[in-house]
Amino acid sequence: MKITFPHAPAHDEKAIIAAIQAALQAQVLNITASASKAGGASLSLSHAYPGYSLRLDDLAAGNDLSYVAKGMWHQLVFINNEAVADAQLTWRDDKMQLSALSCGPMAASIVDALNMAEKASALHGKSVELRLLSAPALHFIAVWLHGENEERFIPVAPTPDALMPMQLVDKDSLFGVLLPAARALKQKFDADTTDTRGN
Repeated sequence: MKITFPHAPAHDEKAIIAAIQAALQAQVLNITASASKAGGASLSLSHAYPGYSLRLDDLAAGNDLSYVAKGMWHQLVFINNEAVADAQLTWRDDKMQLSALSCGPMAASIVDALNMAEKASALHGKSVELRLLSAPALHFIAVWLHGENEERFIPVAPTPDALMPMQLVDKDSLFGVLLPAARALKQKFDADTTDTRGN
């Protein structure tokens, strides 16, 4: 399997790294990697890859990838080769800038998913473009491997167990799970007359 990356908008990677380092020093990120404890830790970033999202209403209506909305660009943050955070980039003031940092389990889970994909016989010899797909209402995040004639997905942490985390699935299998989950959640929201929206 060969992973490719779409051309990302120009951005100052040195400035982004400096912003991440500042966040680390200010302890904004709760990173437990042993490397972060040392002032001389080596910090690096992956290639940038695009994120896409699906709205609850669209999923509940039975819509699939044709309704995805393109969102922020992402870069994995590594400290001494350990994936510790997800950097989210957005277009602001005529350039790409760091918008947010997430130091939960997602970064390491993405790396695990890509390692799993490289060993998958279904992807042997194929070229795929790396993307990230999310359905925020369902707390769903997946590595999206966009191929010339097919789409493959690996849901990653913190995706709920019911939505097939760390399984390589095709589009039909994925939406066969996402659509019913979205309909059930929307029905719950629609039936709720309180401000908690079903919580």
